[in-house]
Amino acid sequence: MKKIVLISCALLMVAQVWAEKKNLKITGKVSDMDSGIVVMGTLSDNKFDTMRFKNHSFVYEGFISEASPMVIADDKKRYQIFFADPNSKMEMEVQMQNMNVSSIKGSVSNDTMRRLTGLQEPMHQAAQQIQQAYQRPGINQDSLSQIMGLISQELQRTFRQFIREHAEMEISAFAVYSSLANDRNLNIAFADTLIGMLKGKARTSFYGKECDKLVNKIKAVTKGYMAPDFTLKDSSGKPYTLSKYRGKYVLLDFWASWCGPCKAEIPHMKKAYSAYHDKGFEIISISIDAKEDAWRTALKQFQMPWVHILDVRGEKGSTTDLYHTPTIPKTLLLDKTGMIIDTDLRGTMLEQRLSQLLKD
Repeated sequence: MKKIVLISCALLMVAQVWAEKKNLKITGKVSDMDSGIVVMGTLSDNKFDTMRFKNHSFVYEGFISEASPMVIADDKKRYQIFFADPNSKMEMEVQMQNMNVSSIKGSVSNDTMRRLTGLQEPMHQAAQQIQQAYQRPGINQDSLSQIMGLISQELQRTFRQFIREHAEMEISAFAVYSSLANDRNLNIAFADTLIGMLKGKARTSFYGKECDKLVNKIKAVTKGYMAPDFTLKDSSGKPYTLSKYRGKYVLLDFWASWCGPCKAEIPHMKKAYSAYHDKGFEIISISIDAKEDAWRTALKQFQMPWVHILDVRGEKGSTTDLYHTPTIPKTLLLDKTGMIIDTDLRGTMLEQRLSQLLKD
């Protein structure tokens, strides 16, 4: 009798797990094609299913633990993002020839995000028109710049108002993360303000946590913050730990062998290294080359007499998980405590700065 009870409990647990794995159903209607390929999945984990639709229709079933951004794409990798809620049954209409989702029903999160898009779309269109107007001969660019400033202020105002009004929705965390990740001139104080608006489920959601990670990575390349410690192997296999260089001025140089502007900086760094290495200056060059052979060839070609590390994305301790370096070259000058005191010193600026710090 006990065995039967145990088996029944095990079957019940399996049934519950299976039910949990299928808490989202999306029924799709393709208006302009009878059959073909459609790809769908969640953006947060990059897991996608490729389905063949026929008779103008498809059905996607999956599991999401929270309101999530989803992707629908075609076999040409054209895509659109939409938002789904757990335990929901959604319906969508799609035109596959131009990869356009014409309607979505059954998702409160998607309806809410569409309201934000509707608020900001007119301003985005106005900004595009002004960008085009910059190219016209004889145009008053100062006036256009003032208008662009006003549009930017209004975009920020409506965005902040939206986040404030939907502070506990997971999609607000995604909206904040997307805004921060796409801002090349991100202000840390502004980022902290936006993240501070998130409450409850939004704050603890996947993208709420990603916001924290992103801001920490941006602080890691910002003057006045400590450079995160790491240990990676150099070109000979010897491990190097950044904190071991405390007591010296250190230049972290993010580069790649294929990067022209990076290679243009090498003569300047050589000159600075030659003049100030013996006085307490070190360079650690961190390459993001995808191919090790290309990196090693560049090391032989340029003969740079300092520490060289190949940073492989995804490996434990990778600096790409610690530092926000979407573009290179990127350099950080650290003081003797490991704090960032300057960034992106180009040309002779590095040697001039070192002459101030390490003067006799």
